Amino acid sequence: WFYAFLRGADEIVQVGQQSHEELSRVLNANKASSSPKKLVVVSVSPQSRASLAARFEMTPLDTAKKLTAFFKNLGVHFVFDTTFTRNFSLLENQREFVQRFQRRVEDKKALPMLAAACPGWICYAEKTHGSFIIPYISTTRSPQQIMGSLIKDHFAKQQSLTPDQIYHVTVMPCYDKKLEASRPDFFIEKHQTREVDCVITTGEVLKLLDQEGVSLLEMNPMPLDSMFGSLLDEQLFGHSGGGSGGYLEHIFKYAAKELFGIPVKELHYKTLKNK
Repeated sequence: WFYAFLRGADEIVQVGQQSHEELSRVLNANKASSSPKKLVVVSVSPQSRASLAARFEMTPLDTAKKLTAFFKNLGVHFVFDTTFTRNFSLLENQREFVQRFQRRVEDKKALPMLAAACPGWICYAEKTHGSFIIPYISTTRSPQQIMGSLIKDHFAKQQSLTPDQIYHVTVMPCYDKKLEASRPDFFIEKHQTREVDCVITTGEVLKLLDQEGVSLLEMNPMPLDSMFGSLLDEQLFGHSGGGSGGYLEHIFKYAAKELFGIPVKELHYKTLKNK
């Protein structure tokens, strides 16, 4: 009912087309062709990787390597980690807040800045509050959509391909990410393709494993792919502030230093109750 509330019938159909079955269909079509019809790229979120690591009792790095092997055995060409796009998103949110703060006198809608990477909340805000709340919402893309833009632009150029020649799949922890990927904002009109063609959830990865009759534990690890050169010792990169309130902490520290010259090493939160 949540999707029905947020979107119309057409968009519900578009979201429904994003599934592990659709990924399997594209991979099978590639195998049936003498030359691959699409370059298939999978981008894995750190949250999904962590969930799978806990499920199979492996380290995040081992999980990433075995997940890479699993997808490539299916016919996927590249498997990327999306952590670095989370860094991009945090940095851009910092920059946007400082700019909004500096123009707060002449622009009464510059503050407060509402930042969220949750597409469910964004759709809820748009549907229930509309033009009143939209000016306050950060314009920065989510990590998923930053990755989509990089894959269909920078990476496509690296591979000497057009955006529509790449089929981009993301592995995300939440079904609402399917809704985000289907938004018209992230459709490339010139090439008639989406920045993220298909979103599958962590649970759907488990379904794929069951469908293939394999366990992630059984996979022989394969090296990680990197869009910007080789990874040092095949390590996974991370950052602080990945949980709830992560944007707040990064923006607060950056703004304190940038606007007031005050370095803040650690934030102490105090839990209050609404009256």
